[in-house]
Amino acid sequence: MYHGDFDWPGIQIGNQLMSAWEAQPWRFTSLDYEAAIQKDSPLRHPLNGASVPASWDETLTAAMHHHGIAIAEEAVAPVLLGDLDRG
Repeated sequence: MYHGDFDWPGIQIGNQLMSAWEAQPWRFTSLDYEAAIQKDSPLRHPLNGASVPASWDETLTAAMHHHGIAIAEEAVAPVLLGDLDRG
């Protein structure tokens, strides 16, 4: 499973891991991005650089492009930790 930053390098890393190791996205889809974008966080910043298509979710790149905001993985850590608590 993989979750990373909602930014272009995070998407690129995800593409590589999912291709090479058959990793699965963990709360790393356009729906998860849309949920994260609703929460105000100091771990958000402008999304810069050339866009990278997400191989596992063709709508994720479009959503990120639309909002123009990158979100650090730490911003969604409580959600990820909640998943781990539930097993």
